[in-house]
Amino acid sequence: MQRVSSDSLSSRLPGYRHVATLTSFVRLTEEMLCPVAIILFGSLTKGTYYLHSDADICIILAQPEISWAEGYDRVAALDSEGVVQPMVYGRVPFPSMIRGANSLALEVCHDGWMLGGEEDYVQLLEEAFNQAEWRYGLQKTESGWLMRKGDSNHLE
Repeated sequence: MQRVSSDSLSSRLPGYRHVATLTSFVRLTEEMLCPVAIILFGSLTKGTYYLHSDADICIILAQPEISWAEGYDRVAALDSEGVVQPMVYGRVPFPSMIRGANSLALEVCHDGWMLGGEEDYVQLLEEAFNQAEWRYGLQKTESGWLMRKGDSNHLE
């Protein structure tokens, strides 16, 4: 996972029409929700975006668990333009999703740009990703993930 300053988004996303909205959203989220991680992922980080694409963001809040609806409502309220498409989790379930090779969690870790949060927590996510990668023999492809499940060197 790359560490990226929200101030550098305009140079990293040339021509993207919603950089100001995205930057403002990150700052508001940090100030109002104090998340342990704000991770941009999807077409913006892969460079396959259109000038009007939405922004896929994974927000991991400090509280241990949160319902999808409550998390979404809290975060979406900070984006009045509807540019941000948030995935919101509590700090406990997300590392487990990574360790369990959840494809969304793997994408967030593999392609994500850390825009804010706590370095210790992001290191925990990276360690969980490395464990899943080893355990399942993960290989990133153009269309998703391959797992070498039959390889006894990778399964517990």
